[in-house]
Amino acid sequence: MGGRKADVVLWFVNAFQRFATSSWYPATPLLAFNERLPAFFASHRRWELSGRIPEKDLSRVAFDPPELVRFKGSVPGTGDRFPHSLPNPQNVVESPFGDELVLELARYATHELHLGRNPAGVPDLLFLGPSSLDYYGHRFGQDSREVADGVVRLDGQLDAFFRWLDGEVGARTLIFLTADHGATPIPEVARERARRATGRDDTGAAGRFDLGNGVGNAATVGETSPERVALEKHLAAKFGYSLDPKMPNALEGTVIRFDDPIGLYLNRAVLARRRLPPEKVKEAVRDWLRGRPGVRAAFTNTEISDGLPATEPLALPIERAFRADRSPDVAVYLRPGWIFRKEPGSTHGEPTDDDSRVPLLVWGSGVRAGSWEIRVSPLSIARTIAALYGFPAGAPDAEVLQPVLGRDEKSRAPAKAP
Repeated sequence: MGGRKADVVLWFVNAFQRFATSSWYPATPLLAFNERLPAFFASHRRWELSGRIPEKDLSRVAFDPPELVRFKGSVPGTGDRFPHSLPNPQNVVESPFGDELVLELARYATHELHLGRNPAGVPDLLFLGPSSLDYYGHRFGQDSREVADGVVRLDGQLDAFFRWLDGEVGARTLIFLTADHGATPIPEVARERARRATGRDDTGAAGRFDLGNGVGNAATVGETSPERVALEKHLAAKFGYSLDPKMPNALEGTVIRFDDPIGLYLNRAVLARRRLPPEKVKEAVRDWLRGRPGVRAAFTNTEISDGLPATEPLALPIERAFRADRSPDVAVYLRPGWIFRKEPGSTHGEPTDDDSRVPLLVWGSGVRAGSWEIRVSPLSIARTIAALYGFPAGAPDAEVLQPVLGRDEKSRAPAKAP
């Protein structure tokens, strides 16, 4: 978030059990905050239900039956259900208390750097990334009691921080609150929830599609995922060459690797040895993927580079995510409810509503009060801040949030007062 021109950038490094920075940025006295960490970690060794959601209401916001615990991920030594032990700093950071720690650092930085008090009236920019929900959200899934408790804890933490900020800086504060992504529910949990609601189990509604590479660089073709082995056998039969599953994939596999959630990269050295035309192989991989359960769409990098048809509903997110020098030879996208992750827990990364819809809230001086049900993007934050302060910033294809500014009379009236 800090980019190249920030005055101070700090992040937590698990290996050091402390906040760190880079020599790219100026030296900062804020690293003295690390002296407070031992006491913080010592006082946060256990995560219990906070009680902010009454037990009788938890079933309304969570679906977490004990028989599905095996589909949730857990860290050894922390427990797979409440209460969770937090034996070391990494466990603390990857619990709701990690967000509390980030906000404590923000208080320290605001006070020590006198943010919001520039005599010339120049605004200070403070970017915060409370990211602990990403860690425990991956493990426990968004239907879990852990995520329900963590979200209301974060709500309380933000409430306390914003109240403190009002007292520290005053009414000149302008705040934007958003997220970098959503998440797909744990497939097995989603299917069971739907089964109990409808009385039938729809195996196509949610699932896992594993294209994993196997463990280590020396993994054989046969040690990759079953789907990858099936793909390699399909390509061998289609193009008429022999395949030795006991050979290292790097020397034998037509697909060199899969990157989640992007797609498959071809093994150019193997293609050359077998005298296979790359475009034909890419098309064969694409066609095979399109027939697999859970796959929504697949395209070769040539197709994406040439431009996808206007009838393709995913065209915009696919093309915006594409880089010719980095993107895979064949990109694959899953249906809503499906994930690539084979381990317990869930993940994100697909251009689906679950993964891509995030909140966007803004309040402060100059902001029009209201709530709007319109399509917006976090990309608009920079342009809107610039419009409020009267200077140019942000990508030109990002819209200014005119309803926030109260300058667009044609905009729909607020749906409700905050």
